[in-house]
Amino acid sequence: MNTKEAYKIKIEAELELAQAKLMTWKAKSKNISADMNIEFNHQVGEIEKTLEKLTTSLKELNAAGEDSWEKIKTAGDNALDSVKKIFQNLSDKFKI
Repeated sequence: MNTKEAYKIKIEAELELAQAKLMTWKAKSKNISADMNIEFNHQVGEIEKTLEKLTTSLKELNAAGEDSWEKIKTAGDNALDSVKKIFQNLSDKFKI
């Protein structure tokens, strides 16, 4: 397995985990106050946008040649880091 294929598998797994975590958090959000729910929903929207970017990067990665995929990898890594930071902020702020 080459580096591109290993990265693709990693991103697919991370994307799947993030989507599952998001679904769990949406279910738990029903227990927070209305004011907090507004902020929570905003943050969830940011996660969803970033996951879409990550999905797009994955599609581009599939189409990229061996010599051009590193640029796409950077975009994917940035999107993944962003999702992780937002999840951490949600966890810290909402304790869910």
